[in-house]
Amino acid sequence: MNMWAGIFTRIQKSEPGPFSPFSFSEETALSTNSKKDRSLLLEIYSSTKGGLIKSIDDVKTSAKTTVTVPQDFHSFLYQLKAFTFAVGFVFGEDSILATKLLDFVEKVDKNSIIYKNRIAAENTFAAKILWSVDCFTQLFLEDCRKCLDREDVNQRVIDFDGLNLDVLLYRFQMDLPSIFHKLDDSDGPAAKKGKRKGGSNENEEEPKNNQKKPNKIINDDQVEEFKMAEGETWEETFQGKFPEKRVKWMGTYACPRYHTKGECYARGCKYAKTHLPASAVPQEVKTDYLGYMACCRRTAGTAQRISK
Repeated sequence: MNMWAGIFTRIQKSEPGPFSPFSFSEETALSTNSKKDRSLLLEIYSSTKGGLIKSIDDVKTSAKTTVTVPQDFHSFLYQLKAFTFAVGFVFGEDSILATKLLDFVEKVDKNSIIYKNRIAAENTFAAKILWSVDCFTQLFLEDCRKCLDREDVNQRVIDFDGLNLDVLLYRFQMDLPSIFHKLDDSDGPAAKKGKRKGGSNENEEEPKNNQKKPNKIINDDQVEEFKMAEGETWEETFQGKFPEKRVKWMGTYACPRYHTKGECYARGCKYAKTHLPASAVPQEVKTDYLGYMACCRRTAGTAQRISK
């Protein structure tokens, strides 16, 4: 809808605008099982008489644009060609921007094997190339908007030969803005679809399958002497006891929860470096650790029960 209003520059500098290579994508067949939304969605609000029932600002605010990030060479080339065609349609096929883009498309197609290899090796490579094309185009359009004379416009920013050469020589490097991130399936359009009449909703079980993984790691290979004795509990005997007596090991402390309780946190443990099997625990660490356990047991009053 921004394009309909004649707005071709970005609204937010750190994300694709309404006129970018990310706004054009190949439609998928209706029978496909793919959950990816690969279409451009535009909403036009009109009254029964054909006039707008909302102001232009309201229409621009409520309009929706699907941004598609290509994952393979075919989708990447399609989006690049579609954007090139759109530029030629809007500004004319003989415009400098259209001719430069067309020349770049031909070079990409000619060196397709290199682009395919780069895309296969890095799943964000195609997005980085399109983002570069988008940035160069936006710089050119901004300059066109600000300059009073066409001769003052810096058209060197749309010389894509340098971009292609960097790819061919494996020099191309760039970081995508933080707006580019992989969405979970639960955030995608397929997860938002409701149940259709006369059919089942295949996504009803997705929330159950999308539960967080338990943050727990089990020690299946404990040092035999480190195990709790029968009748002992972690909370009563060892939890939080004698932190100053804990055994130094590997630049940190041996994890009592992992080595004595037999389980710990898979993520977030300060002593995760010591989550090692029994065979990896040195003898001097074993000796010091048994001394630590004895202190805990004396304080808890379980030492006498164990000796009996």
